[in-house]
Amino acid sequence: MEQSMQALQKGQIDFGICGRGLHSQSDFFIDKLPDGISHKTLFTDKQICLVRENHPIISAVKTGQWDL
Repeated sequence: MEQSMQALQKGQIDFGICGRGLHSQSDFFIDKLPDGISHKTLFTDKQICLVRENHPIISAVKTGQWDL
């Protein structure tokens, strides 16, 4: 990531596309972009987990023992 930022600043590349984590601290990095670099959120997505019917993890979810 750091090399990409340097390449953007030097004009070696014109733009970059990257994924951003869902963790609340991921916004912190965006607030600290180097001079001359801006960003635009293209879209946001929602992550889900699929399991088969009657999978054992379902009981853990229902009792609050399993989450993101």
